[in-house]
Amino acid sequence: MPESGEAMRPICVCCGKPYGRRRATTESVKWLDGESKPEYQGNGIVLKERYHTKTGTRALLERFHHKVPNDYVDNQHIAYRKIWDGESWWGGYEPFCTLRCAFDYARKAYARASKPESRWSNERCALCGEHPDLLITICPEPNI
Repeated sequence: MPESGEAMRPICVCCGKPYGRRRATTESVKWLDGESKPEYQGNGIVLKERYHTKTGTRALLERFHHKVPNDYVDNQHIAYRKIWDGESWWGGYEPFCTLRCAFDYARKAYARASKPESRWSNERCALCGEHPDLLITICPEPNI
């Protein structure tokens, strides 16, 4: 059961298993030494937050012959947040979980359609008497 506000993962039409990963974006947060870390203000779900590093001083970097950018700020804290919108997923071969399921589904559909008794008919469905112009073997509403 999903947590409140979360969308369910997509379900494979062949095997019925849920598939996919959350489509998340990464946001970097920077603040100066002595300040508190800014809180997340958006409407997404924070999946993970990592405190990554505290920058050194310009003099220390120059001492070790590092190229220092012009917009460099001394003693700055940096954190990274993975944020999910609560709905989007990626991965799989939509609407299938794997390529194997997609091929399996296609093989079954081809085998079913190529049966001699599975032909197009202008007659009414033999099972329910409705639905002209459908395959006889796949009536959506059999009345048995």
